[in-house]
Amino acid sequence: MTMAITEHERLALATATAQTRFDHCLSQAISSATVWTLRGDDGGVLMSSEGHSCVPIWPDAEFAAEYAEEDWADCAPYAIPLNAWMDRWLPGLQKDGLRVVVFPDAAEEGIVIAPKDLKKSLQALQQE
Repeated sequence: MTMAITEHERLALATATAQTRFDHCLSQAISSATVWTLRGDDGGVLMSSEGHSCVPIWPDAEFAAEYAEEDWADCAPYAIPLNAWMDRWLPGLQKDGLRVVVFPDAAEEGIVIAPKDLKKSLQALQQE
């Protein structure tokens, strides 16, 4: 079950701290059993953040869609089931030396985390 948020809460999240957005994104991933990224004709998108190539994720399709412009105009939100994200995607990203940027804002700022550490954070939330 996803956590419905109001438009006011959505606007507040868009300008919240990276930690607040990170916490919301992980909570939403657990409650909806889904993470969201962008995918285009050439596959998934990568973003450069803190000197790392990163796969961006967002808490829902609407936040992800806000980034589907300019260089990513051919992209659309892409839902990844949480179990596939944790069992296949995160180990693959780790193996490929990529990072994850969680819920980047309009300035493409967000918490950059190693896939193995993101998996640990998600597993800890699942235990709660």
